[in-house]
Amino acid sequence: IFAFMNKSVTYKDAGVDLGIYADAMSRLPKLTAQTFSSRVMRLDGGFAGLFRLQEEGKKYDDPVLVSLALHTYHDAHKGFPTSSNDGNVAKYGNYARLSWYTCILPFVEQTALYSQIVDPVARNGTVLNSGFWSAWNCVTGDQNLWFDPWQINPPNGQCPSDGSATSAAPTNDGWHGGHLSYRGCEGDVPTWGGDNRSNRGLFSKWNTYSNMGSIVDGTSNTIVTGEAVVASEANNYKGALATGWTALVSAGDITTANPSVCRDRKQADKTLSGGTQNKMSGLRWGDAPTAFSKFNTILPPNSASCTQGNDYEWVILSASSFHTGGVNVGLGDGSVSFVSDSVDAGDPASNFKLSGSSPY
Repeated sequence: IFAFMNKSVTYKDAGVDLGIYADAMSRLPKLTAQTFSSRVMRLDGGFAGLFRLQEEGKKYDDPVLVSLALHTYHDAHKGFPTSSNDGNVAKYGNYARLSWYTCILPFVEQTALYSQIVDPVARNGTVLNSGFWSAWNCVTGDQNLWFDPWQINPPNGQCPSDGSATSAAPTNDGWHGGHLSYRGCEGDVPTWGGDNRSNRGLFSKWNTYSNMGSIVDGTSNTIVTGEAVVASEANNYKGALATGWTALVSAGDITTANPSVCRDRKQADKTLSGGTQNKMSGLRWGDAPTAFSKFNTILPPNSASCTQGNDYEWVILSASSFHTGGVNVGLGDGSVSFVSDSVDAGDPASNFKLSGSSPY
């Protein structure tokens, strides 16, 4: 035993030949390169491979990519994006009221676009430092100071079945920006310019992060994202919002109202009765209020959507699409499911609840 302990022991003595290993490793890059396609992302020396979802001539413009991006974001940051960055972490004023979708841009291969938003610079090279380039003011009268990221359709954010969503974003309109089909779920209570006070909905709270532990009903049972038709400037229940559905003002008690009033604004000819707002839904992808980047699970898919008058005033934004019979939704486990228009959505004559189980 002592004679063995005094002997110098090598890897080769243990059955590991480092020379053969080095030779094999030197030949691996050439061999693995033969398996590459245009969608393989090089990661030399890594323990895993990366595979790009996009490829030339084909786009994955569906909720699958968004669901995967949300989970990747969660893995990286130990939580999901907040419903809105409302200025408390302001940098040049540009974080004010930014939507959840802006946060996942690096995870849908849009790091360059994200970097533009984090450090905003106008077309003429001016470093922007307050006010008008926030998500709710897309442009100013001075074209040199336009902030281009708000004026494009964010890649991967438009449903191909929605012609309004895939149409070109406006380039000279201070109200409208790029289009967004895929929205974050705000839950089952309308809001007035801020939190859904029931806390039912992954994106129900402004400036508050949720994580997997927040999903108490099970990830496979919880809707996280969904689709909604982008406004086409026509009076159609898909894309337009009925105005004045409730008499509540900002100090009102939402538990005295119910969604049946909104539901009944949808007409047999696909229009909405009464006043309408036809230039709002999904028309500012970077903006946090419900009408632009979120939706509600209050009425069944392809029901009426309503607002008291503005983009954040007691909005009920129903999921909607041009798919036959329903909509696609992303679930908390990263999967995508189809929800039928005929789903049992509870009793719309029941008043909204801020605590306990949902009536819808």
